[in-house]
Amino acid sequence: MALNKSVKVALPEHGIAYKKVSGKTYVYYVTSTYRNEKGKPTCDRSSIGRLDEETGMLIPNRNYYEIYLKQPAPVNTGIYDFGVDHAFEEIAGKLGVTKLLKSYFPENCKEILTLAQYMLSEGNVMYYIDDYTESHKTPLNESMSNAKSSKVFASIRQEDILLFLREWMQHRKAKEYIAYDVTSISSYGKSIEGLEWGYNRDKEKLRQINMGMYYGEESGLPLYYRIYPGSISDKAHLKYMTADNEFINGKQTRFVMDRGFYSADNLSYLAQNGYRFVIALPGSLKYCEELIKKHRGELIDHSECMLGLCLPYGKAYEVTELGFRMKVHLFYDPDKALHESGALYELLERQENDLKSMEEPPDRRLH
Repeated sequence: MALNKSVKVALPEHGIAYKKVSGKTYVYYVTSTYRNEKGKPTCDRSSIGRLDEETGMLIPNRNYYEIYLKQPAPVNTGIYDFGVDHAFEEIAGKLGVTKLLKSYFPENCKEILTLAQYMLSEGNVMYYIDDYTESHKTPLNESMSNAKSSKVFASIRQEDILLFLREWMQHRKAKEYIAYDVTSISSYGKSIEGLEWGYNRDKEKLRQINMGMYYGEESGLPLYYRIYPGSISDKAHLKYMTADNEFINGKQTRFVMDRGFYSADNLSYLAQNGYRFVIALPGSLKYCEELIKKHRGELIDHSECMLGLCLPYGKAYEVTELGFRMKVHLFYDPDKALHESGALYELLERQENDLKSMEEPPDRRLH
């Protein structure tokens, strides 16, 4: 049953629980409570509607009528919200999404568009999609249940997704930069393919999957993504990224990467395969330390190394320590050096004053 916002009833006094989803509070009827296999308290529950934040009352759904009033829910009046669908249809058509979906997913095109509209409006919890599709105009133009949405997701083949994304990549702006980033998604799930233990960016003690994504820097549009096992680090993922780049016809690509992608093997791999790249090198590398030590004096206050007014000093040097020719750029920022020098002297002064104020040496057992 669609949630009719004009109908509000008093919240039940007992046996209910709350859950916040996408800024909305849903109310549940608790049917039983118990401890799970890990000994943590949990419960079985059924959604009975949504909390109206202004009045503190319940906007009931069909479960409320069946559980509390022991009667069928009122018949849907057939009044739909058209605004979201109209805006979504215009944008999807203008971007070319609708046309591409019809080409690669002809059987499920309307269902996929409906799911996309729902997720953009309400979030990615499919449990409430039946309420949404009964109160909103959608591309499918009929009610969709949580179970049906699961079948749609299960029917989408990975090969078709990749082909769709390869053509979608051509819809980007011709001269915009393409940014690429990797993130991890933690999960309690047990049946998700690729869910593995690995370095967890959120410091959660959970298995995860990794997702790498290309998106347009100017348009802000997601262009291509790939899911891969959670145990693979950024360094190890570089070869996956270059393979994807070949698949989507990424020509004349120059990779700009942070230190997380650095390894001698990665740089050798890129050079051997003809890729051009820019990467921030860890300062702890032996050949970097030696290069800095050797050329430090050349950079400081030498006008030929100045990059511009109020800019750092910089100079490029060729190195071959990794087995191929590579330009390493060294930079010296006098403003940053002055700031860090000042901060160091302030720290030393504070520590000196602390030592002078001590009447006896600190207890070593406390350190």
